[in-house]
Parts: sequence; C-alpha cells; structure tokens
Amino acid sequence: MPKKIISVVSGKGGVGKSTLAVNIATLLSRAGASTVLIDADIYNPCVFFHLGLSPQSSGLQELLDGSATIEETLPIHPASGLRCISSSLHTYGKIKIGRMHKLIDMLNYEYIIIDCPPGFSPLIEEAVSSSNNVFVMMTPDMPSCTAALKLVTFIRNHLKGREMRFTYFLNRVSNSPYEIHPREVESLFHTRLASIIDEDLDVPKSIAAKTPLVLMSPQGRFSKTLRSFSSMLLRSRDHSFDMSPQPQETVQPQQVQTMEKTGFFAWLSGIFRRFTGR
Repeated sequence: MPKKIISVVSGKGGVGKSTLAVNIATLLSRAGASTVLIDADIYNPCVFFHLGLSPQSSGLQELLDGSATIEETLPIHPASGLRCISSSLHTYGKIKIGRMHKLIDMLNYEYIIIDCPPGFSPLIEEAVSSSNNVFVMMTPDMPSCTAALKLVTFIRNHLKGREMRFTYFLNRVSNSPYEIHPREVESLFHTRLASIIDEDLDVPKSIAAKTPLVLMSPQGRFSKTLRSFSSMLLRSRDHSFDMSPQPQETVQPQQVQTMEKTGFFAWLSGIFRRFTGR
C-alpha cells in the first residue's frame, strides 16, 4: 500500500496538536493500519506522556545522528499496537535534521504521522517536505488563526514547486460569542475545515491518565469526531493521497491581500501584513 506521511503542525503551542496526532494515530492503528507516530518536538517531547510510555533513553535525535537503531527506539503502545518514535529527553545541540528523509524512507508503515513542534523551523521544513499531507491545527481565536495563516504561507514560500495537501482542523470549539466562527475560518483559508472539534473537558483528564481519549472515552464528542475523520483516511488506504491541485485554497501571500476588506478579514489581513512585512 502507498505510504501516507502526515505532518501535524500549528502556528502556536497549546492548540491541541499533539492530542490530535496521538488520537488519530491510535485510531488508525486500532483499525488495523500499520502506523508509526514520530514525536519531532525535540525541545518539548510529550507523546510518551499521552500514551503512558516510559521515556526513552534513545529517540529521534539518536536515530538521526546514527547512534541508535530503529529497533532500539520504537516502543509499542500495548492497547493499540501503535509504534512510536519519541524525542529523547537528553539536551542536544545541533540536530542532524537533514537525515529525516532517510529515516522516513526506512519506515515501512502505511501511515507515518509526524507531530511537529509549533511554529516554523528547519526541522518542520524537513518534516513537511517529506510529507504527502499537512494537518494544520488551530483554535477559534485571533492569535491561533493568524499564526496558522502565517505558518501555511511560510511553508508554501519555503517549499515552492512542491505539491502538498493542507488539511485544516478547528479545535476546542464551544460556540462562545467571543470565538471566531468556523465559517469565518473557512473564508480566511478559502477551503473547508476537515474537522470541527468541540471543547471536551475529558481531554486533560485523558492526558493525566496517560491514555488516548479515543480509548478512554470512545463515545465522547471528541472521540466520535476523530473517529469519523479517521474513517475517511482509512478509505484511502489502497491509493495515495489525492495530490491534485486544490483551487479552493488561496493562502498564497499575494492572494492574502485580496481578501475582503471589511470587518474581521480586514483586521486579520492587516495583522498578517505587519507580521510578514508585505
């Protein structure tokens, strides 16, 4: 089966990116798809906390510098069968991120999910350039949406000429009057949101319990939403991700300035231009 490589990114921290990566990877593995989750946040690794795995003495950093083998750094999550490569807790200087492509080539799994650190860095650029699909996570507030827009534009600028699919998630939606409405977010990115995930107070409980929420509370709102999305992913197991152009997405820098010039979009576009100097 074609290898499906997914980078999970966010413009800022605290939006639920790792929770999304862990729970989707768990669902895919439980459904019988061979899946490996890579915790690429070398500065703040947390995937092993979510899964209840012991911190590894060797991890992604050691794999990249050649001082450890895949067999030494690939623990199995017993409840789901998910394989996980975590970043080690050792303090590192320079990371040999240029070897990420080679590592991914060595992993013989249907789904390779890379939980990236927030923001944009050479490590994220390397992970994204190896991927078929980029999952962009945000919450319904101005800082998160603005950071996501900036991140997507940075990725497109740094990886010009490479076709990739962006999939957008809006997390922690509670329908409060101060939130940005999902339709406004869709208008900002000129594409449909892949999933709108309601606020679920069981998420922090599951992290404290070191159990993915899709296993701890399979009938909860969060779990049902992600199960529906993962079912769509599984329907594409026998073929590659659709990498055809997506004309509905218009987040190129020159296109950002042609958005509506009233209300929310005028304000957000102005902020974006100040960030990028455009």
